[in-house]
Amino acid sequence: MMRIDGRSNAEQRGFLCDRFQRDETVRVAVLSITAANAGINLSSASLVVFAELFWNPGVSITAHFVLYIFGLIAIYLVELETLVAIVCRVLIVLCCVC
Repeated sequence: MMRIDGRSNAEQRGFLCDRFQRDETVRVAVLSITAANAGINLSSASLVVFAELFWNPGVSITAHFVLYIFGLIAIYLVELETLVAIVCRVLIVLCCVC
């Protein structure tokens, strides 16, 4: 397992991403969307589960489209009838329309 969050510096992020790409024993990556939303390559993943959505829908839309480009599956874990669920539904509609 690897983890990238706000405490991970750029050097650690690069090392961890490279390890995730090359080491078949590293099967899970726990990432903060704000700490891992730019400059990393996780194309060897087969499934991405979002347990958080960023307050700016543009960040989530960008993350979703990057997954789409690599042919990855995205799953969103959100609690029903919350603001996050509403944003998630809008995100899904926007991604399906584009």
